[in-house]
Amino acid sequence: MLLADGTTIAVEVTTCIDEEAAEFEAARDRHGVHVDVEGLVQSWAVRLTESTRLDGLIEVIAPHLAELERHGVDGLGRPARSDSSLYIRHRAGDPGGAVPPVAYELLDLGVDTAWAFARTDGRQSVEFIRRSGGGSGNTEHLVTEEVTRAAVRKSPVLSRPAAQRADRRHLFVWLDPDWCREAEFGLWSGNPAFAPPLDFAPGIDEIWVGSWSATPGEGIGYVVLWHANHPSAAWRHPTPPELGPNP
Repeated sequence: MLLADGTTIAVEVTTCIDEEAAEFEAARDRHGVHVDVEGLVQSWAVRLTESTRLDGLIEVIAPHLAELERHGVDGLGRPARSDSSLYIRHRAGDPGGAVPPVAYELLDLGVDTAWAFARTDGRQSVEFIRRSGGGSGNTEHLVTEEVTRAAVRKSPVLSRPAAQRADRRHLFVWLDPDWCREAEFGLWSGNPAFAPPLDFAPGIDEIWVGSWSATPGEGIGYVVLWHANHPSAAWRHPTPPELGPNP
């Protein structure tokens, strides 16, 4: 890019990809969102932990869910994201009893929560959902982590001779809500200024990071930008017009 003052900027644009989320969505495309199964009384919605692979799980999970049904259980989960605790919900009118061992087996398979429901068409299926953080934890730190990974991945491009001849080298990183939801949440509702400084990869002088915003008062469709430059590597929030509505 040639600026009005005669200086030049080399720009590389990229996005962050949560590889585990991408793999999960690809598996859902192959198997379908609702996987028809036999041997169940009801349908089930099963939420998996972030690192659980969907391939290979479908074949073994239906018998486990059928065993839960035989014990009168129609819901289970981990309260407060605890690996040691277990929440069990029994069907209405069922007296309950001891927790069936199959419930712990499901947790070992990577099930975070599972709950039964009746489909209006009378079919039995399992719907798989991948757990996402939804803004829990230090999401502003996740912004730095995701962007640093993108910078390391893209630094060879901005280290090429053509880019090095520019006065400055900028990297723009888009935090796609589909692939890096927690970091995207931290960008617009957290405060990256409190996150650790960026680890600038060789060949990069300035980094911009942006995503959609749903911040109250701004409205969905606004783009939030944060900026950091070398050597300070500290995040700063640009002022308008760099923050504005999507055209």
